[in-house]
Amino acid sequence: MKRMKKPAFALIIVMLLTMCLTGCSNSDDNTEKGVKESWAYNFDETKEVIRLNDDGTAMYQVKSFKDNVQVSKATKFDSYTKDDKYITLKNADTEIKLMYEPYEKGIMLYEKSTYKYSANSLNPQQDGSVLGLWESTGTDKLFYEFSDQGTFMEDGVFVGEYKWDKEAGTVTLNYYDEVPSTTFYYTIEGDIMTVDYPWPMVPYNKNGKKK
Repeated sequence: MKRMKKPAFALIIVMLLTMCLTGCSNSDDNTEKGVKESWAYNFDETKEVIRLNDDGTAMYQVKSFKDNVQVSKATKFDSYTKDDKYITLKNADTEIKLMYEPYEKGIMLYEKSTYKYSANSLNPQQDGSVLGLWESTGTDKLFYEFSDQGTFMEDGVFVGEYKWDKEAGTVTLNYYDEVPSTTFYYTIEGDIMTVDYPWPMVPYNKNGKKK
């Protein structure tokens, strides 16, 4: 057998090292084998919010209120489906349907929260209208107040003008401060308003940056 020339042998070693560096993945990385998609909020890409696995299972940080403080719990789901508008997560006794849409850096994920029409509202509740004061069902510190003059206040901090589209089921908030305008979807049943609020998501990166 002829000896392999040293330059050729060295080239093979370099190629093998390159393949390992580019192809070997960290078990905690979002590119880990078995993970189809993994997303985090754009302001903290180091915190995984939702993960869709190749085996059909999923994980989502389910939000709830404890002692009037919102908390998140990483919850595993037995199955999920994803079409061009919704990600649906399912367990034996739970189903969560999340609206989403793509944007230039990832996806816009619409997360749900609920508000109750307040008895302290200065505006009388109208059938199907967002007019009035709506307080979070989880804490009295979060609220939306929509006036009949086309202005709004959010959580006692943000103010601006709003556009209500009953047919589309949307409210667009145009802030007076240097805050990007936001459009959320809503439904009203009785005195409860469910809001699907958009959150920009980027690929999860445990070694990324928290802004």
